Amino acid sequence: MDIREQEILDILTKKKFIRSAELCEQLHCSTSSIRRALIRLENKNLVVRIHGGVSLIQDANIEFAYTYREETNITKKK
Repeated sequence: MDIREQEILDILTKKKFIRSAELCEQLHCSTSSIRRALIRLENKNLVVRIHGGVSLIQDANIEFAYTYREETNITKKK
């Protein structure tokens, strides 16, 4: 999972639903980049894409394994 996907999940944990245009503004990236990230997240069954936006799947557990968290932001943790 890349940084953009993680940021999208972080935003969705707070808002539950967000429009694609809002994600573009908040993450400072193109609609194409957001669309590709949302497709990857949907394929992992973490989100559901809805016309114009995205929502978290209610039963999705987005608490990541320790091994994944240990590898993220290594430079910041030192």
